[in-house]
Amino acid sequence: MFCSNCRAQFEGKFCSSCGTAAATTGQSPTGADPLVFVQTRSAAPTSATAQTSGLAIAALVLSFLLPLIGIILGFVARSDISKSNGTKSGEQMATIAIIVGFVMMFLQGLIAIFWAALWFETFMYEY
Repeated sequence: MFCSNCRAQFEGKFCSSCGTAAATTGQSPTGADPLVFVQTRSAAPTSATAQTSGLAIAALVLSFLLPLIGIILGFVARSDISKSNGTKSGEQMATIAIIVGFVMMFLQGLIAIFWAALWFETFMYEY
């Protein structure tokens, strides 16, 4: 049997030259290295490991209830996500929060005009 570390021939469970434990299968003395798979980590996380921005979630929720705050948080979340270098995700959620916020502001404006017109008509013409 040949040592995988120093390529010396030995018998037993350990190499007599360097002390490396014997491999379960015999190694060839040709010096051909076995296949080794190494898992590496990149410096910047990929989008699969990125966390969703809490500001984007809050912006989406608040854009239904308090549209102006939802719009502001949506823009802040988009800025925060773009500056995070891939550690945060949720840019689409922040964009949707901005759009929903504007739509809800428009709808709330229409409702306010409707109620004002209804109030004006009800109380303007007293008999």
